[in-house]
Amino acid sequence: MRLIRNGNTASQSPYRMVTTPHRHTQKRPANWLVIIGIILLLVIVWQLMYPRDRAVPFARLSGQQVGGKTTQQLEDILKTEYKAVPLQVAVSSDTFDTTSASVGLTPDVARTISGLKSYSMWQRFIPFSLLLTGLTRDQAIQSTVNKPVFSTYSDSLQQQCANGVQAARIQLDSDSSPLVQPAQDGRKCEASAITTAFSDVKLRKEGTKVTVQSQAIVAPGKDADSSAALKKVKTIINTKIALNVDGDVQEISKAEIAAWLTLPYDQAAKTYSVGSDESVIESFVKTAQKSIYVAPGVTRIHNTPDGAEKSREAGASGTGLDIANTAQALKDALFSGGGTVDGDVIALLPTITYDYPYSPDKAGLQALLDDLAQNKGDYGIAVRAADSNLAVSVNGDIHYRPASTYKMIVAWAILQRIDAGKMSWNDAAVNGLTASQCFDTMIINSDNPCGEYFGRDVIGWANLNKLALGLGMTCSDWNSQWYSCANDEALFLSKLESGELLNETQADRLLSAMKRQVYRLGIPSGVNWVVADKVGFLYGLLHDAAIVYAPTGTYELVIMTDNSSWAEIADAAWQIDAQLARMHQ
Repeated sequence: MRLIRNGNTASQSPYRMVTTPHRHTQKRPANWLVIIGIILLLVIVWQLMYPRDRAVPFARLSGQQVGGKTTQQLEDILKTEYKAVPLQVAVSSDTFDTTSASVGLTPDVARTISGLKSYSMWQRFIPFSLLLTGLTRDQAIQSTVNKPVFSTYSDSLQQQCANGVQAARIQLDSDSSPLVQPAQDGRKCEASAITTAFSDVKLRKEGTKVTVQSQAIVAPGKDADSSAALKKVKTIINTKIALNVDGDVQEISKAEIAAWLTLPYDQAAKTYSVGSDESVIESFVKTAQKSIYVAPGVTRIHNTPDGAEKSREAGASGTGLDIANTAQALKDALFSGGGTVDGDVIALLPTITYDYPYSPDKAGLQALLDDLAQNKGDYGIAVRAADSNLAVSVNGDIHYRPASTYKMIVAWAILQRIDAGKMSWNDAAVNGLTASQCFDTMIINSDNPCGEYFGRDVIGWANLNKLALGLGMTCSDWNSQWYSCANDEALFLSKLESGELLNETQADRLLSAMKRQVYRLGIPSGVNWVVADKVGFLYGLLHDAAIVYAPTGTYELVIMTDNSSWAEIADAAWQIDAQLARMHQ
């Protein structure tokens, strides 16, 4: 619009308004929309190209930053830093400290790494989903269970957990007046509850708490009225009782009498009565006899090979109290008004030992094994010798947890795979070791991680079971039950030594390692010959499975024990070796 001078009269404005037509311009897209589109496209391309063998960016592994790490790096972290993390096992108000390795828990490497890398294709087309996924990803470390180790731990935890019912008992207060300490409930932990508690444990470097649900064992009569029994107890405790030991009169104290008394609960009548603990009274009598006690000697009887007595060396008699009779007399006095009890002094007969030269034949060897098992306790022994077709045992089919003796069976299966070309000695194993290094340390040093890796990850426990069964090892289970026996392990060693299991090169590899194993206090110490053996020790279990290269002939000897010692095993091996030597004379 503009003004134009007007040529009209003075009464009119000298200017007039002229309107100019408006010019329309075409709109263009804003530059920022283009920029955003390019950025989103680049983000999607980046997400599509993000490597599938790496953890998503900013991801955490149980709180630890591992974003962008490769599969191998993640595997190394899991197998080293989480190999044996602390565990605190809670049972009621009690806690037991252990480690994941001791329990048999190891990181489930495949499942855990899969969770860190999980980023599906459809997510890759959503802009910035990779960053969002990584920032919100904190992968818990899943665990997997080594059945043999866990089974052993479960047995141990059941024993730690077990608290028997505590019966009501007598206590004296500061004035020596009796009080009744009420019965206390007990508890137990079922194997199924332990399995459930450890079924999905998440391992953490700082430690993990596992709660095992215990089962209460209700103490009978814990709320029952004990007033009538307590009244009787007061009368008994105030009774004067003494023991006369050959003129030495000892008055029994109230505290001692209280220790003798028990409070049996009658479930039917729902009442307490007053009884006595004979074992406690007998312990008192044994202590009281010290002033007159003379230990008996030993009579040695020398027998002929057929068992007839040839001669004897008589031992001297001793002197002491008749423990059972004296204890019974004290018990009678306890409940019949007290008094002085005369100790029953008697002559103690000498103990008898037999010097029996076992006949130099198979029957003599069997007799020796029977005596060893009877005298030494919980023993399973098997002896085999291929050259004489000898196979003798005692408790040879009794099941024992094999501890580390299983590793020689695993070693045989590994050598089969090597021979078949299914694996190489240069293959990576665990803890930075090659298969060759892991094989040697498994046998020579009894290394557990290598044994478990070969058995669980390479062979598989179920497959190992089938292989052992194929050899005729019929009383062993290397998969679910996890037990073996002396007969089976002696059979395995016999087949190994005779060349039935492996070619000469592979057999020499295993036998050489067994000859160099470092635990030599058992059979090797007893026989003093060249020995190729594999030991096992776990809690109270001590086993030694050996091939003995004796001058009189090679033989296989397996000794499996519970609650014994290496010295006792060595002694048994020495006696068996001496008997075999006599059989070859």
